[in-house]
Amino acid sequence: MPRASLRFPASAVRTASASRLRISSNKLVSTFSGNGALFSSHRASGFSANVLSGFSGLKILSRTNASFVIDISIIPQSKLQTSLITMSMFSRLTTMLAEMTTQALAPATDQNKKDEFKLHWKSVTTLLVQQDDGAPLSETTVPAHLNSMVDLLCYEEEHEKDRMGPSMEFLLQHKVLETLQTLSKTNYPPGIRDQVLRFFALLLNKLQYPLLPQVSVHNTLQRVVKCCGETGLDSTTAFDEIQLLRIICSRLESQPFMAEFFIEKSDSRTQFLIVDALLKLVAHKDNLVVVKSYECLLLCAALKDSTVASTIGEHSQLPHKLVTNMSSHFTSILSSTPPNVILSCKASWGANCELVGGVGLSSTEHVQAFLCWMDYCSQLTSSSLSELAVLVCQAIREHLMEQIIKPRFLEGLEEDLLMLTALMVRLLRLTDHSKLLQHYIVKFLVGEDDSHTLRQRLVQNCDHINDEISLATLQLFDTILSLPTPLSHLLTKRSMDCTPGSCTNPTDSREHLQNTVESFLCIVPIDLCSAAYDESVDLGYNNYLLEAQSQIANLQKPIQQTSVAQPTQNLSEFSVAMFFKLERMLDQSLDLNLTLTSIISKVLLSLPTDLEAAMVMKTSNLISPPSSVQLSSPNLYNILYKVSQDLQSRVVHSPTLPVNIAEARKRLQGHNVSDLLSMPRNDLVEGAVVLEEFCKEVACLLFAKWTANLLHTTK
Repeated sequence: MPRASLRFPASAVRTASASRLRISSNKLVSTFSGNGALFSSHRASGFSANVLSGFSGLKILSRTNASFVIDISIIPQSKLQTSLITMSMFSRLTTMLAEMTTQALAPATDQNKKDEFKLHWKSVTTLLVQQDDGAPLSETTVPAHLNSMVDLLCYEEEHEKDRMGPSMEFLLQHKVLETLQTLSKTNYPPGIRDQVLRFFALLLNKLQYPLLPQVSVHNTLQRVVKCCGETGLDSTTAFDEIQLLRIICSRLESQPFMAEFFIEKSDSRTQFLIVDALLKLVAHKDNLVVVKSYECLLLCAALKDSTVASTIGEHSQLPHKLVTNMSSHFTSILSSTPPNVILSCKASWGANCELVGGVGLSSTEHVQAFLCWMDYCSQLTSSSLSELAVLVCQAIREHLMEQIIKPRFLEGLEEDLLMLTALMVRLLRLTDHSKLLQHYIVKFLVGEDDSHTLRQRLVQNCDHINDEISLATLQLFDTILSLPTPLSHLLTKRSMDCTPGSCTNPTDSREHLQNTVESFLCIVPIDLCSAAYDESVDLGYNNYLLEAQSQIANLQKPIQQTSVAQPTQNLSEFSVAMFFKLERMLDQSLDLNLTLTSIISKVLLSLPTDLEAAMVMKTSNLISPPSSVQLSSPNLYNILYKVSQDLQSRVVHSPTLPVNIAEARKRLQGHNVSDLLSMPRNDLVEGAVVLEEFCKEVACLLFAKWTANLLHTTK
């Protein structure tokens, strides 16, 4: 049925003396006049005889699809006037409904949308002016009007892809954003701040139009961002502020150059307004607000803009705040915290956010919180530019490690040493994805030469009177040597009085390699080998060789082989300490020996061949046993040979020792054997097994390195 309206204005009813009236159902009808009667009609559809049933004596003379012709001569004048007035009132109602229907079904135009946008904005301003102080603004229609404004802008953006639509032009020209920002700053009427923050967040999140480059937009957002975090530690608008800042950061992530819109320079300092606002919000009482604020700071730190990175690092309090957080948790960790609890502590940023606040935590929870913050720093430094990452790492080393951790290391209390050493191991494992931070931690621990005081203390702790401290320190060095950081200075030191050409590389010849491998395989006599009493035992050569080849293949750089004369390489204090511990292998626990041999294997794997020669051997004919072990300049072969001689001397006093060694091997492999715990020298038989296996490992490692160098030089 076609759209229509029917209206009979009361003012159009005059004295009725006309004999006939024609009413059109689909077009404007001209005025009919008779003897003083006049009617005016607009479009009418569906107008049937039922509507005219109020006329007594009505007679329809003719009827078409377009009109009726009726005879009203027999209707009294008073009756006709009353009926026409009633029809006029009915017509007004139908006219209003028809107009609403017409607007709803008519095609939308730019002018319609702009008028609707203006109507919503006018409704907002009117409601704000009329709003009573005591009534919550959220219960009015202001939020609905603001949301409708955003919806209209989105609709307009979808249909006006190549140009700015009229609603957006109205928004910018009539300073809608500036007006809302002013109201937000004063928060009057009460509650408008929440609504404005949500409006800005919704606007930036939904619209793809580049709003930030608009001067009026980013200037307004600057003022909004400056106000974030200013309302106190228990602000109710904090969540809305965080949401807005997060959306701005997300926009900047795809277009980092726009971050400069939020950098404010003055005579005294340069500020990145978003970071400064977030640093205010991290002091909020709500832990969730704190976590969300630090997550936004990660987004800011990851922006690929050197100006932003240097501004955050040099002019914001972010590095200092991170160090303060870690320091507060570290000082709350009890010295008596067991090392195994620290090493097994599972903590990462995002998984343990409930610990960020740090209120009422136990010692173990402080460990978790400390590790959480270190993981946060690791994520930040791995994703940010070097201008920021270096400054954060320097702040951690200088203000946390040098000023707080190092004095406790040097003080040397046993409980402190156990806790601190385990914590350093856990930190190195935790920061694996941030090579820069890991490098700063390693540099803090071992320095660059033997004069480094903390390194000297750690080397001394490798042979501490407390075996737990010795084992923990060896595990720390084992972890350090597992890192890709070059550490040749930790292993050897150069003598500056060596003349050119005085040093040669003894591993150049195939014959020397063969002598070397055979020499290490012959260190332990066959009658003391644990596999000699069981022919079914796998000697493990293939496993050691495959493992060595795999480790060499995983090195980031090929092992260097230097044929040019080098200065004489003397062993560092650390290497001498390792050899000294290795010499007492038969009197040490299994865990300590396994960690020690792991360290030496990593040393051999990472050393260039010229440095390897200084550590492994110095005699030209290794098949012949050395005359003595020179402790002032030890080498690996001599140390292991001396341990083997010590083992053989003990067999004289314990004839069953070879059998016990074979049983110890089976037990270590998980076989059921006789209980060895009652044996007075359990460390002895386990040390003998480790000695035998380590000699095999060294031989296979040296062979794998030689073949890898050969393949590398022939390419």
